[in-house]
Amino acid sequence: MSDYEKSIGVKGQYFLTTHYYRDQSYLSAFYDESSVSNAQKLVKAGHTIGSHSVGHFPDFNDKERFPIVKTTRDAYKASHNTQTGITTGDSTWAEVALSKEILESDLGNQVRSFRTGHLLMNKHIPIVQEEAGYSFSSCYGAGDVMTCFPFLERIGNEWSGRQSKVLQMPLHFSDVINNSPMDETNWPEKPEQWLKILNKLAGNYAPAILLIHPNREWKMLAEKLLVDRLDRQAIELYNFEDYGDFWSARRELVFEFAYVAKKDKVMIRANRADFDRNGHLSFMVETESGKQPSEIVLVDENAFSLPLQVEEVAPGKFLAYR
Repeated sequence: MSDYEKSIGVKGQYFLTTHYYRDQSYLSAFYDESSVSNAQKLVKAGHTIGSHSVGHFPDFNDKERFPIVKTTRDAYKASHNTQTGITTGDSTWAEVALSKEILESDLGNQVRSFRTGHLLMNKHIPIVQEEAGYSFSSCYGAGDVMTCFPFLERIGNEWSGRQSKVLQMPLHFSDVINNSPMDETNWPEKPEQWLKILNKLAGNYAPAILLIHPNREWKMLAEKLLVDRLDRQAIELYNFEDYGDFWSARRELVFEFAYVAKKDKVMIRANRADFDRNGHLSFMVETESGKQPSEIVLVDENAFSLPLQVEEVAPGKFLAYR
């Protein structure tokens, strides 16, 4: 999968589970020398690496079982009992922060992103993510949070919680399809379903984040089939963290606008450095008349004008971009 993505000029995002010890009833010690070596190859190929927890435990949403307890790699040996469904000796801090420390120590790269196992969240996770220095998180399905767009987490997962510094980027679709599981016989049908979702998202200028578990060769073929069917002129393939940086820059952009009636001209003012930092930023201009202004320009702090391309995306709504 890494070789394929590199061949088409795409940097993938790989979330790695760092289960480095043998859990007698649940998981093997699969994060071993071989896994570290393969992960180092991913980094060398230009892909980005995120944490997918230590244990991928199925009860990670229970904050009582997963308190904020700091520990070490040598000491942490949480274990899940498949008969009772209960994990013991566990820690939210270890699953979130220690897993990051392990990856950064073994791979020599900065780990900026976290995805919880089974997309399970507990109330401790946002504060630990922030304290551990994560930039991005992808722990929710878009249908669960009722938005397709990134948003800043709230500490404690409470409406009244302080706004976190971590950007939550919801997942939109994956190779886990409950009503018709994806397998080695029907996988060629699934990229068409992904494409339908993706095109609907594209119609609203929304991102489309796809999760594929890289554990079967035919899943890589499914990814290739999806990419081959994309309209690459209309839809661009981004690395997960690059898109997170784009959205963060979008949130931080400060701008003003004015309408010059005599010239039927819209002027948008922003600092040149802020806009040049992210050339994909765009503006939506909506007019009461429904007519396109004669001109829409971006003006920097030195009154230098940068013409913008304009596209009508809905009646009276015009997308202006460089």
